[in-house]
Amino acid sequence: MRNSWQVAAACALFALVASRCEVQERNTPPLREQTHFSAEDEAVNQPVTIPDDAWAQLKADEDVRNVLESEGLGTEQLPRSWFSAAVVHLHVPQEKDLVVLAEGKLVGGNIAPFWVFLETSQGMKLVAHASTHDLIIQSNRWHGYRTIEIIGMACCTVSEVWLRCDGEKYTDYRHLFTNSK
Repeated sequence: MRNSWQVAAACALFALVASRCEVQERNTPPLREQTHFSAEDEAVNQPVTIPDDAWAQLKADEDVRNVLESEGLGTEQLPRSWFSAAVVHLHVPQEKDLVVLAEGKLVGGNIAPFWVFLETSQGMKLVAHASTHDLIIQSNRWHGYRTIEIIGMACCTVSEVWLRCDGEKYTDYRHLFTNSK
């Protein structure tokens, strides 16, 4: 049988270790959600697996199907390595929405396809698709959804388009075109 001082010492040691772990956990900042995505990125910062319902929608995308056909592949052979996805929160914190960035064969010079999915009770819903240089999720909201800015660059023109979501899809509401000449 153990002495009471040994039990007390073991309890004190356990409490010290537990409190240090708790303090360390509180002092560790949470990972920041990625809000800026670029065609120049090789992948998203904190990749997640693309859910099956979003994956089915990517396989049905016309541009993806055209690249598959040019590569001699069927939709069932679509490589997951052609995409990376990050969780974002476009509406409420409980929903894990996604930004999917194309990679590899789907990417062009200074342009990449992006897909934005909202998590709904019926599954992942495609609400925006753009081939552009940058996709930026802004902090401001419209009807409870975060605004998205897309930036394209071609030759001597930079185009900026801001998108708003009505709960069904993101649509453009503001455009800015700048010539660098």
